[in-house]
Amino acid sequence: MQTEEMRLDGNAAGGALREVFAQEMTGAIATCAGCGSVSPVGALLEYGQGMGVILRCPKCDVAMMRIALTPGWVRLDASGITLLLSAFATLSYFNKADRGGHFAAWEHPELFAAELCAAFRWLR
Repeated sequence: MQTEEMRLDGNAAGGALREVFAQEMTGAIATCAGCGSVSPVGALLEYGQGMGVILRCPKCDVAMMRIALTPGWVRLDASGITLLLSAFATLSYFNKADRGGHFAAWEHPELFAAELCAAFRWLR
């Protein structure tokens, strides 16, 4: 079987990526450790055979991500990626409070309550 016949685009790895990440990752941006090129994960080249998936850089062919699915385990090796950026697709509210530290809910409970109300206001 020819290598080209086994190659898919990175979108085909969406299911395996979903086993590892809590959100859809084919739209995430990955920077290759080999050549520094930047590509969406969906544009990487996927080679899948048996129990695993290898995602390679479309420019230099470095193995950017390896995912092995075994019964009860998922193994991810992303050593070929120097940076992986993904937007919060479901983020509906964000506010940086002007006061409060690590335990802001205890330090300023009124601010915490106001932030909770603001965050979930859209549900009304």
